[in-house]
Amino acid sequence: MLVLVLLNIFKSEKVFKIIGVLLFRGGGSAATVLVILLVSRYLDVGQSANFFLYFNASIIMAICFRWGLDEVIVRKVASSSSVRRDSYLLIFIAHKRVGVWLVAAFLSLVCYIIIGEKITNYYINYLEISLSIFSASLVALVACSARVMQGMGRVNLAAFWLNIFVPVSLLVCVYFLVNLNVPINSLLLMQIYTAIVLASYIFVVALPCRVFGGYKFPAEQVKDDVAAANKLGVVVLSQQGLIWAAILIVPAIYGDVVYSGFVVVQKLASLIVLVMLAVNFTYSNHFAELYSAKNMEALRSVFKSAIMVVVLASFVMLILLYFFKVTVFEYARINTEMGAVLLVLCVAQVLFSISSVCSVVLSMCHDEKYLMYAQGSINLIGVLLFYGMSRAFYIDVACISFIVSYAVLAVTLGRRVSVLLKRA
Repeated sequence: MLVLVLLNIFKSEKVFKIIGVLLFRGGGSAATVLVILLVSRYLDVGQSANFFLYFNASIIMAICFRWGLDEVIVRKVASSSSVRRDSYLLIFIAHKRVGVWLVAAFLSLVCYIIIGEKITNYYINYLEISLSIFSASLVALVACSARVMQGMGRVNLAAFWLNIFVPVSLLVCVYFLVNLNVPINSLLLMQIYTAIVLASYIFVVALPCRVFGGYKFPAEQVKDDVAAANKLGVVVLSQQGLIWAAILIVPAIYGDVVYSGFVVVQKLASLIVLVMLAVNFTYSNHFAELYSAKNMEALRSVFKSAIMVVVLASFVMLILLYFFKVTVFEYARINTEMGAVLLVLCVAQVLFSISSVCSVVLSMCHDEKYLMYAQGSINLIGVLLFYGMSRAFYIDVACISFIVSYAVLAVTLGRRVSVLLKRA
């Protein structure tokens, strides 16, 4: 059975698209990891932890700002008879949605400055958090535009703008600053990051979408797309909730030194999901097309192939990462005892990859309501479990909560996909 599945995979022309996307994803992730390693090596602990906090906050906010539009864009463009018009509609919706979140974020910042600091006694760098919020809005809009390209089948171009341009540009800048002995701090890095993101917005969104004024978008169509995006937004927030919570919980409980090591280890472990991201990126529009055509037999076959590729490739990546862990830890100047945390997070990422493939299939099949409840409840329990274990145990034991949560999620969503495809 395994041999037949693998033969079908390699016969498919999509395997070349997967490899292409994997190269882009891999290059972008490798660039991000190298940036993290350089920052960890050449900045003091306080400055590196500061940059990691605002950089990660920007990534998290970018996902929140577009709030479920990713899957809506891909499945709508993939099944559209008027791609150009629907593309502009979706980017128009994205600007409205991101604009609302941007205003809300800055209002929240003002409220925190006026009230929150007095209550918490925790002071933030206003300029850095402002740059983080602004860059997040631009990243969100660039991502939405790239998803349009993905829905049209232009996956390599979409992957370039989503995964290559920003991290590689940031890596080049950091590399030259280090070699030119320019003093580096968290604020300078955030300014460079924001400038790079602004350039990508100009090229990917602002210039191609200058024709908004000539379109009148039906209110009912906008309403339907927004409703679907709202449900999927909860799904995305829930899906990432555990790792986002960890980014806040770890420094509060374990301190800056452990946090810097955790960020490096977490970025390394995230390389496990590269194949899953490539598979999802390549096949999501195909999932939507097959479901729209009611070709469930082909959809089942593609789903099984995707799961098989993700599982096999993830375990190969896990072995490679664990084999080279000492070299990476020594270069980043973090505690070499973080190896146990790396192993636990890598296993968790394999399970997360499986659940993510199931999640994409369900979203392309318009089953976002079930996804919302399943992802929300399971990941909320996972966050509470991680917090409780963090209060009682060392970080390597606390991270086992990732394995438990993602295992339950993978089984739950996998069974739902099986039932949905059989029922259809």
